[in-house]
Amino acid sequence: MSPLAFHRKIYTPVRINPPYLSYVTQPSVSGVLTHNSSVSLTGLATANYFTTGIGTIGYEWKDSNGIVGVGTTLTLTNLVAATSDGREITQYAIYYPDPTRVGIETFQPGASNSPLASDTVTLSVQAILSMVDQPDSDTMGGNNAQAGINVYPATPNGTTSITLTTTNTFDDFASDVEYTLTPLDSYRIQFILDGAGGGGVTGYGQGGKGGKVTGEIYLSKGTSYKLVVGKAGAGTAAQNNEGGTGGGGTAWAGYDRRHAAGSGGGYTGVFDSSVSYANSLLIAGGGGGGGYWAGDSTYSAADGGDGGGDIGQSGSQPVQNKQGGGGSQTAGGSAGGSGQNQGQTGSALQGGNNSQANPGIAGGAGGGGYNGGGAGGSGGLDEICAGGGGGSGFINSDSSKVINGVFGVPDNAQNTGGKVVISLAT
Repeated sequence: MSPLAFHRKIYTPVRINPPYLSYVTQPSVSGVLTHNSSVSLTGLATANYFTTGIGTIGYEWKDSNGIVGVGTTLTLTNLVAATSDGREITQYAIYYPDPTRVGIETFQPGASNSPLASDTVTLSVQAILSMVDQPDSDTMGGNNAQAGINVYPATPNGTTSITLTTTNTFDDFASDVEYTLTPLDSYRIQFILDGAGGGGVTGYGQGGKGGKVTGEIYLSKGTSYKLVVGKAGAGTAAQNNEGGTGGGGTAWAGYDRRHAAGSGGGYTGVFDSSVSYANSLLIAGGGGGGGYWAGDSTYSAADGGDGGGDIGQSGSQPVQNKQGGGGSQTAGGSAGGSGQNQGQTGSALQGGNNSQANPGIAGGAGGGGYNGGGAGGSGGLDEICAGGGGGSGFINSDSSKVINGVFGVPDNAQNTGGKVVISLAT
């Protein structure tokens, strides 16, 4: 009888009490990485056993494209925003039971949560600017620089296409006209603008001078710009004097045509795409109209204020504070007079009209501007007139649109239309 075999080993694939992995050091990166820099990421996990055990832990690093490295530390070099900003990297800890043990230890179970993912690291890499299209001498200045601008309607000498170089200027623009300028490329163009002079009767109430502004405007290819050249104020005696282009106010003459007043001069300005307060780039204010009254043997007169500048000048007045105020950067000029003798207040891009309700003595109208000047008051029985205020100028403060802007001394005389000179900035 053969002996019975006791203590026989029965092998089973069942893994009892497997270890599990946990991270003791999570990979991380702090702050924004500079252009073309390097970074090292480190992660470390441990195996936790029910009693005792033996095994090893390996590591793999992955991004969206797959494995990018192995081991506890991953070093990345030459990082640039184009390829690495927002890149997500994760480490995976993998448990390997020791295969060298014999006997029952051969069946050391694997970790129940292997592979174990670390926290994901997201890289933030600083971007740098680079020129993808270098400026050339035709558009950005230099001895051979050239700029082409289409203009509509045609200028007085029939020009519809303006060519500017660093050695020439162009000034053939008519007053009392709104032009559309369309650059053929992107250029930096210097504009010298004069607002129109206010209306005045020579020898009597003088119209204010038109303001002056100089600045360089970035004209962008694909954008059209509006150039408004102000209408001259009119100061002809014994008739109504109409305002017009550039927002000059209208002045109505007195009831028996012995009483005359000047209309306001229009502003001269450049606008982005369309003429509006919000689209203003550069504006030279128009002068205010002069006031005038002629009796049988006497007369009185008051001058209009000069255009701006930051602030238009107030008109003059013989007595009683009836002058029109100058426009400012925030509001139209105040109206002179009161009741039926009061002129109109200036407003955005528009000078005030004088009073047409009173058939008596007329005050001067306000000049056009970023904010127009107010009209002077009329006189009624006390035979008093007052000058209109000048409109304010404007320089857009956005340096991506306008640079080197400066207001000059007003010198565009009464009854004279607005003026424009353009050249290629270097």
